[in-house]
Amino acid sequence: MKAKTIILLFAVLLAAGSISFAGDQKPFKGWVQAVGDPDFNVNPLDYQYLKDVILQRGWPAWAQIQLYQGVNNVGGASIHENAQMFYWDFVSPTIEFYEDSAITVANGDQIFVQIEAVYYVATGEFTATETVVGGTGRFEGAGGSLVVRSGVDKDGLPIVIYDGGYITTVGAAKKN
Repeated sequence: MKAKTIILLFAVLLAAGSISFAGDQKPFKGWVQAVGDPDFNVNPLDYQYLKDVILQRGWPAWAQIQLYQGVNNVGGASIHENAQMFYWDFVSPTIEFYEDSAITVANGDQIFVQIEAVYYVATGEFTATETVVGGTGRFEGAGGSLVVRSGVDKDGLPIVIYDGGYITTVGAAKKN
């Protein structure tokens, strides 16, 4: 009887999404909003992804660290520390930017993301490719691709909305 109860409980938890297995793909939803002023005292060469971009494109127009706070469905409340660098294209006109991001979720685990994006000055819209490249804790070895779009909060302030994509889970069965 105990075995049947354990199997039933396990099935309910699995169906509810609170247990994931290695290689599971979990949808990624949430939002973030910039907090505070950017810190311009940053050397993008200290971040391997940004260093690789500089080796291909040359030195950016400017670089900064920007903090974001938000919520997502895989880790709850989160703080994002993004090392960012920007390239102007006056002909298009666009601003291309690259980010090396560490997302710290409520329990202290981290998700590492590399971002390549283009902001279209004429329309105010942007497109972005966000690639999950690892993490710590339950996100160690994670991968995936996140979909974002711009939005506004209830006060009309800009936010970034995670509106799809996925993150893979790794390791043994883990509670999310």
